[in-house]
Amino acid sequence: MASNKESSATNTALSAFQQKQKRDNKQPSSSNANNSSSSSSSSPKAKECTWCKKHHPGKQAGHNWNDCYKLKKHNEDKKSGKKTEEAHMASEDANSQVRQHPFYFDTGATSHMCPYPDRFESIEPCSGSVRSSSRALMTIKGKGAVVMDCVLKDGSVSSFRVRDVLFVPELERPLLSWKKIQGLGYMMIGEGDTISIVKNGKTTLQAVSDGSLFKVPEKLTLLSLLMTTGIKL
Repeated sequence: MASNKESSATNTALSAFQQKQKRDNKQPSSSNANNSSSSSSSSPKAKECTWCKKHHPGKQAGHNWNDCYKLKKHNEDKKSGKKTEEAHMASEDANSQVRQHPFYFDTGATSHMCPYPDRFESIEPCSGSVRSSSRALMTIKGKGAVVMDCVLKDGSVSSFRVRDVLFVPELERPLLSWKKIQGLGYMMIGEGDTISIVKNGKTTLQAVSDGSLFKVPEKLTLLSLLMTTGIKL
């Protein structure tokens, strides 16, 4: 009798254990859940380029902005364009800068004269003297050629070389002698506040009145540095 009771208790306990084991197998352990969560959080994040996302939608996957070849090319093109623009602006500045120490057209001067050595393309020692309009005697220190870039009224620039210009340091301003020019077959045409010097129907230079004197407008151009031949005045 006692043996049957013990057998029944054993069977009940075994059945209860088997049922509990089945329930445990159906529910994942907290350890496994934690491991799964940890594994999910440590997985690498997909690469996405923020620059391409903004400028090239749909092309942002698979790389980051710091290794984006499109962004690198964009920056290189931008730098190149800036350099080109700066070079273009520098060229425009050189071509639009008004030349210092302009010449004045003078119908009374017997020679071309200039007091500024930096205006000469070439100069050689020369002695002598000239008189100013006030009859003061001034010493000639040299003679040479001057390149002029005259701005005409239509906006074009007439570039030429003036030869046999006397270097007279005491002179008040550079003078372009009409007497010298006239001897070379040029014509002088006056119209309003402008004097035009013409030969064979072509205007070589123009002088504009500043109220009391006729100044020859000039620009500092690259051509004046590269010019090797020109009209002789």
